[in-house]
Formats: sequence, C-alpha cells, structure tokens
Amino acid sequence: MLASPSLSLLGSANSPSLTASKAFVVVAVAVAVAVAATVIPAVRAARSSTIGALNDPARTPRRHGTMIALSARLPASLVLGLLLTIRRPRRAILTALSLLITDVMIVCALALHSSFASGKSTDVMVNQPGLGHPLLARVDSVVLVVTVMLVVLATVNTIFITQATVIDAQRPSALARAFGATPGQVSAGLTVAQLIPALLGGILSVPAGISLYRVAARVAGGAPNANLPVSWMATVIVGTVVVVAALTLFPARAGARRPVAAILRSD
Repeated sequence: MLASPSLSLLGSANSPSLTASKAFVVVAVAVAVAVAATVIPAVRAARSSTIGALNDPARTPRRHGTMIALSARLPASLVLGLLLTIRRPRRAILTALSLLITDVMIVCALALHSSFASGKSTDVMVNQPGLGHPLLARVDSVVLVVTVMLVVLATVNTIFITQATVIDAQRPSALARAFGATPGQVSAGLTVAQLIPALLGGILSVPAGISLYRVAARVAGGAPNANLPVSWMATVIVGTVVVVAALTLFPARAGARRPVAAILRSD
C-alpha cells in the first residue's frame, strides 16, 4: 500500500487484502532468515569439544608493559570497558554491524529527504521537484517506515546484546569489585563496552550511507545529489552514542549491583 504510486494519484488507499499466499511468504521468509542467521553458529557450537565448551571461551587480552602503563593512567570504567570489548571481539563486531546498518539507512533517508526538499529530485526521474509531488511523498513515506523499523530492530538488538554482555561479564565484574572497583565504575565499564562499537558504527555509517545513496541514485538513472550538512552527519554519530548509552544504562546498572560473593560462589 505504501509503495504503490497509483494509490496517491487516485487520492484514496484501500486496505490491502491478506491472503494465505501472502501470509505463507512472510512466514517462509522469516524462517529462512532465522535459519540463515543461526545455522553457522549452531554447527560451530555442536562441533566444539566438551572441554572447550566448559572452559570460558573468552579471548584473554595480551598484557604488554606499554599497555599496562597506559591503562594505569585511564579511568577504571574505561579500562573495564576496553577489557570487556577485547574479551568478546565478535560480539563487539556484531553490535557495530547492527548499528551500522541502521545508521546507513538513516543517512540514506536524510540524503533522500534533503534531495527532495531542495528540489533536486532528478535521482528518481520525476519532473516535478519538491515533496509536493505524490510519488516523492510516497517514496519518502516508504523510506521513513523502513528506517523506523530498522531503528526498532537495532534497539532490540542493543538491549539483547547488553543483557548478554552483563551476564557473560558477571565474574570479571565481580573480581573487579572484589579488588576495589565500585558498582558505578563497573556499570560505566559495561556501558563503555557497548559505546565503543556504537561509536565505530556511527562513524562508518556516514561515508557508507552516502556511498549507498549515490549508487542507488545511479542505478535509478538520476543524478546522485547527496549534500548532507556536517551538522546532520554529526547528529547521526552523536545520536547513536547517546541512544546506546541510554539503552544500556539500566541493564548495566542492574548487573553491577549483584552481590559479589553470590557471583563468585556460583558455578
């Protein structure tokens, strides 16, 4: 209903009919995505040895004299966050990729909206410039819906990954508190572990989003007019970091307040 330009031209839009074939396609795609996303990790987990599975598979950070001297000058929360990120590099990469995809779509949506608003709509081969054209308004609505759904997906992923990080870091966090770290420092360290990939994903999303928009504009047969203000690009990066910090605040704080003795006594 959103993608059809004729509905806007006619001035009315009826609700699309839900048929069994359409429902089957949606369910089949969902199952295919779930299988494609989980088959490789499931096979790798099934083939791992029993001893390797029982031991902590976290990557042990290498300790060099220079790094120890540098970390001694850093705040405790930043050191804890860096250690948690190094221990689980794949999880950090997953977080960065999840936020990168969402931010790329946001940058593309901003570039498209800026192009429409400025009247440079040749990239979609429409003669009438501006958002007043019904086809441009429909395209803008579709991009907005897709962007909102990706933001929701990134939010869910961030909360889930934060919860997994908090559970996985229970023992290192408890040991840090046993050696003098406060619950606030541990909570800040858990948040920093999510902010590092968030900052990386936000920075990479700006050139990636502009490049994707230009490629899509060339494929559509138009001129790629993507002149985003620097303030908009900075807002995407800063906004990503702020939103991730807000989403990870409460899970990190709850995980840092568990009793140390109970965590160290658990299997």
